[in-house]
Amino acid sequence: MKFENHTPFVGLSWEHIDSSNTPYLVSVCRIKFRLEELKDSEFQLVLDSNQGELFGKDVFFDDSNDTEIRYTSDYAPFKPLGDVIINTCSYSNSPFPINTWNCGIKIISSDNQIIKEKALKITGSRQWIRKNNNWHLTAPQISSKVPIRYSLAYGWEIQITDTDSQNNILVRYDKNPIGCGLLHKEHPKDTVQAPQIESPSNPLNPKEPYKEYTYEGFGNIDKTWDDRFVYGGTYDDEWLKNQHPLLPKDFDYMFYQTSHPSMRIKNYIQPNTKFILENLLPNKSICSFEIPPYNITNQIISNTQTKSINMHIDTVVVDIDYDDPSKWCVYLSYRSRYKTDEQITKSTIFVD
Repeated sequence: MKFENHTPFVGLSWEHIDSSNTPYLVSVCRIKFRLEELKDSEFQLVLDSNQGELFGKDVFFDDSNDTEIRYTSDYAPFKPLGDVIINTCSYSNSPFPINTWNCGIKIISSDNQIIKEKALKITGSRQWIRKNNNWHLTAPQISSKVPIRYSLAYGWEIQITDTDSQNNILVRYDKNPIGCGLLHKEHPKDTVQAPQIESPSNPLNPKEPYKEYTYEGFGNIDKTWDDRFVYGGTYDDEWLKNQHPLLPKDFDYMFYQTSHPSMRIKNYIQPNTKFILENLLPNKSICSFEIPPYNITNQIISNTQTKSINMHIDTVVVDIDYDDPSKWCVYLSYRSRYKTDEQITKSTIFVD
């Protein structure tokens, strides 16, 4: 198959075979924009002169596979829903440091309907401290900036090092094993970092130290965490004997949804959708921008026909955690999937 890219953006087409041995043609096109301020609190997306390359694998914040994902691979064959990712810090935007504030995002359609709304409660550093077998939550320290990272949200795994057992994990929060604040009556430590990112409607309760909370954030989640792992399917002897090398029969494409479950959008993301950010940029309590009206088309030529498919925006990455505003950018990923019942000779992507 021949692939032609008639856009100024990065893109690719490839064949994907699902668990039932059905072939599909997958096409992706990603656009990188710079986030530029028009006037107070209002921004616009301007094409970046350096579009870069497709992400061939997950990219981590510090180039380590042990921490959080900044960008996920562009080579996802299909996403049932839209993903919204925000790599950012939260700022109090107060004239003086304070110990707690809220931040959030609101996504509004072109006809002024709220598509998604999510708020986070942010605190300064705080700890759980155990005294006389009772846990006490310290007051948060004052702060003006907190990174929105899952390492500062509820979660973690508690390890015991002085044990003869092969399993040294006492308890693990499988939805966010890199988080903090998970407690246990047999915890080996008496001081434990407490979450700084939580839900405003379900904040930490100092009287319930062992309560399980929902991890909160705006970033990518790893494929080994429960909210993705459960969709990966069953790789057992039955799969190896009767299904390999195809995907497991119980594989679900929700596996490719990399955003926090609360940040997924039905019917994908449409052009002219408005994003409103609260306390996610320095010195800007509120800021907003709109998704530009670009339309990307995939033209597919087979042995017998030519077909054009509109590619949809299934991923928005708002990348604004840099101190330098010139590095603030937004990535839009357009994707299409076409069931093929004959040989594809050429795939071309166009921009309208």
